[in-house]
Amino acid sequence: MNFLFQKLDINLQNILGNLNQDVRTLELPHFEEYFADVNIKTINNLLYKKYKIDYFPNNVNLTKISPPGVGVHTDAFNVTINVYLNARNSVTTFYRELSEDSSTIITKKNTKGEFQIKVYDEEKLEVISRIKTKPGEILLFNSSVPHSVAIPPSEPDRLIFRITWDSKYSYQDIYNNFNKISS
Repeated sequence: MNFLFQKLDINLQNILGNLNQDVRTLELPHFEEYFADVNIKTINNLLYKKYKIDYFPNNVNLTKISPPGVGVHTDAFNVTINVYLNARNSVTTFYRELSEDSSTIITKKNTKGEFQIKVYDEEKLEVISRIKTKPGEILLFNSSVPHSVAIPPSEPDRLIFRITWDSKYSYQDIYNNFNKISS
């Protein structure tokens, strides 16, 4: 079992055609997130038809990351489907914590309320994996593992359509749910 990511074979083109970057929800240096104007029931129906999943996602957003990228962090949710719309030459690096004092919690607000993310001191981490994604790739992504995104200065912004689950679900819960029909 890969505890960091898994490639998925899903056709989301009919959903992606309806994206609307209407409400900015979070802005950090080199990072912007928007609610996507997509009906979550449409996504849930698609996922159920393909994978017969029991745990349904509860949010969708469009994330833009500008060069040089974002430092080591974990997201406010544990698991997401990342649809890489534009990801040329950007690299996601995953880390393992070497000490308990490696992170700081930051509280942010958006139109849905407050949430917390963690940011990390890279010197107190060990690299465990790197992945270079391609436009059009779709990954089930463990966003509870510390990770960073590096984008070369000459590259355009990285755009990701994200489908997220409530934090009560772990990556293993969702991973197992997606893989139960192939067992």
